[in-house]
Amino acid sequence: MLGNAKAIETALGESRLPTKWSGFRVSIRWVIFTSLMLVSVLPILGLYKWMERSAIQKEIAYVDENHLIIANNFAAAMERYANDVASVFELTISNLEVFGELALSETLDGFDLSFVTVVDANDTILNEVRAVGTAASPRLSFEQMAGLRAQAAIDPGQTVFSGVLQFDGAPHLFLVRSQSDGRLAFAVLKLRYLVEPSVPISVRQLTG
Repeated sequence: MLGNAKAIETALGESRLPTKWSGFRVSIRWVIFTSLMLVSVLPILGLYKWMERSAIQKEIAYVDENHLIIANNFAAAMERYANDVASVFELTISNLEVFGELALSETLDGFDLSFVTVVDANDTILNEVRAVGTAASPRLSFEQMAGLRAQAAIDPGQTVFSGVLQFDGAPHLFLVRSQSDGRLAFAVLKLRYLVEPSVPISVRQLTG
């Protein structure tokens, strides 16, 4: 009887082995499944990250391109405005030389020019025309006039824009142009257009 019991236990023990190996085989399948998932998911995650980074880079490039277009358009508008202002300044100087003071006040006002003045070698005013509503402004000091003459001497006979200078309690630009016999023409330009860009009067409208 004892021999039979041991034989039965041995048989039962052997019958359990397949169950253990079956559980081990299930674990292997899970390992294989997990490995396949990792092999599949990791490239997808990498692709997603690459696409996200690429999309961000494209968006940055798009914004930079738009900013560049805006900057170029603004620079072109400023260049046109500067050319128009210089043309009005030179037209006013020519008319002052030939006809004396003319009714150009509205024209100057349209381009934010406070006044155009022509002085002799001793800084005595020879001719001057003011914009509409511009009262007599404070005269420039000797140092300011010397500075304007120095800037005009950089390119004799041509219109030169100064840097931003304080005048009459506010920042302004000056246009200067040297003339014969030590004469100097200059104009005071307000900065309204630089702060709030708008479409100035076209010189073509003034000249027909």
